[in-house]
Amino acid sequence: FAYQAIPRFKFVPLWRPRLACATLWAMAPALAVRATADLFLPNRAWLAAGTMAGVVEWAVAAAFVLIIVQTIRQSKQPAEPYERFLIAALGWMLVAFAFDLWVFTQTAGVSGYRGWVSFIGRIDAPWRDLQLLGFAGTMILGVSQRFLPFIYGFREVPAPTSNRVLWLWNLSIAGNIAAYSLLVQTKMVVCGVALELSVLGLLASVAVLVHAFGVFSVKVDSDRSLPFIRAAWVWSMVALALFALMPVYTASKGLVFSHAYFGGYRHAFTLGFVSMMIVGVSSKIVPVLCGLSPTQVSTLRATFWLINIGNCMRVTFQILTDSYAWAYPVMAASAWIEVTGLAIWAVDLWRAMGRRPVPAGACGEVPLTLTARVADVVAAYPETIPVFLQFGFTMIANPLMRRTVARSVTLEQVCRLRRVDCAELLSALRHAATTGRGANRRPDQLVKISGIG
Repeated sequence: FAYQAIPRFKFVPLWRPRLACATLWAMAPALAVRATADLFLPNRAWLAAGTMAGVVEWAVAAAFVLIIVQTIRQSKQPAEPYERFLIAALGWMLVAFAFDLWVFTQTAGVSGYRGWVSFIGRIDAPWRDLQLLGFAGTMILGVSQRFLPFIYGFREVPAPTSNRVLWLWNLSIAGNIAAYSLLVQTKMVVCGVALELSVLGLLASVAVLVHAFGVFSVKVDSDRSLPFIRAAWVWSMVALALFALMPVYTASKGLVFSHAYFGGYRHAFTLGFVSMMIVGVSSKIVPVLCGLSPTQVSTLRATFWLINIGNCMRVTFQILTDSYAWAYPVMAASAWIEVTGLAIWAVDLWRAMGRRPVPAGACGEVPLTLTARVADVVAAYPETIPVFLQFGFTMIANPLMRRTVARSVTLEQVCRLRRVDCAELLSALRHAATTGRGANRRPDQLVKISGIG
């Protein structure tokens, strides 16, 4: 997604596209080897193979970071607040991959039930927080600030608000990781207080952004992906609220730590927020990039309900396993519901990537309004192409982009993307269309009728 979206957000080509393609072919086998190696530790051969694969993973991550940063740097557009979220997310990503490699090498020396419980208790929460909150969460918070106003018409987040959220979110992640690690080692109350304040900072960050966007209050362009986007933000607040209430729950149960409750929070965040956002964004972007009309793709209603029902079941019944043994099989059943929903989405996406746009019919008069599709306007009024170029929509000069992306994007959306005045663009387009039609209109041919004789 970053390889596709960031260049378009910054109106530049992707830096070193061949290197970008190579990262897939390096990462895929490295992931396979690294995941398999976990199953066979402490076998020395698999330890060596997994370590080498981990090094490759980190190198690929570093290449990805380099490509994105260089792509942003070559743009002449002024820096925007959301870019700081992207840079922070990439930084967390590199730290997470390095920490992952360290964890893998350390697990070879862990043995016995108590050894594993102690090891997991110390490293699992910071490890996952680096990945989920640091990389995935920060990236989603940043990209959303550019994506949601452009695609749907949500409110743009004011720069001061964005900067405050940036600092609060990232300091809360760092505080969460540091406070948890110190709490496990020292059992000091002050560390527990710092941990709780960090979690509340995360929740406040999301709540501020949701309000700034107007996720539930602003009337926006609706399509099959919008319910996923809104549900993702709901799950983000539910997950972080569960995290914040964890001390209350453990105290009520007389527990020092509840793996069931913590697992419920984490599932709400990973599947509810991260995965739901991925499903929503991809179900919007893939058809746009393929130039498919809404009639060429499914509604994905089954996916939406299966994922949400499965996630509700998983979170609820996983927490109930602290008290009731019968909750375990119900919790297990939720996985099949979730996977079924994700499988439907995956097949839909795969089919969309293999489809070709339905050729447009003969183009007559196209009303020059904000709801008009760019491709329709250009087909009806070719003389408007210089106007689009003048306003900075350079992709319109690419025939492939006119056949794909332009078929799915409205004039209003391109105005939001480029941040130009809608009325000014419409006026220029209407003037070009009127002038062009007048210049191309030929006078009627005169017919001379000669007399007889």
